[in-house]
Amino acid sequence: MKKIVFFFLMAAGFLSLYGQTATKMSEIISREEMTYGDIFYFLSIRAGLCDDQVSEKDAFNALYQAGYFPENFDIAADTEKESSIEEIISQNIKLKDLALLCTKSYGIKGGILYRLTKAPRYALRELKAKGFVQNDAEPDSTVSGKTFLGILSGIEDEKALNREGSDE
Repeated sequence: MKKIVFFFLMAAGFLSLYGQTATKMSEIISREEMTYGDIFYFLSIRAGLCDDQVSEKDAFNALYQAGYFPENFDIAADTEKESSIEEIISQNIKLKDLALLCTKSYGIKGGILYRLTKAPRYALRELKAKGFVQNDAEPDSTVSGKTFLGILSGIEDEKALNREGSDE
């Protein structure tokens, strides 16, 4: 019961932080598999690049133009074609790609290998080391809405603690 209450409080916190509509947050929570488009939507709003009325395609373009995708990021390779963007947006996101987008979006510096390569595998290692992702999680596994919000909650909590620690 405590987990359920905590989960809904966490969801309510995200709702107030980012201004997404309750409908969109309910959708995210209930998803068994998140798509790249879902993540682009959420992170573009979090980064202040778009408002909550943005389409997933426009969210992708905003993140792409702001440099959120390193050159070695698989999905950024062929973005000139309209059909490839639509295809990317509809695919289920892999955990390693979510980790890469989160480290970029939240300014997580990561270890030396991540800093040198900006590779998704090292971004995922960093999130595992910080305890945001389970150690046995597979890099190519899909991400549920609950997992996504759990990862973001952990990152937000750490950021808040770091801000409080720097105020003292």
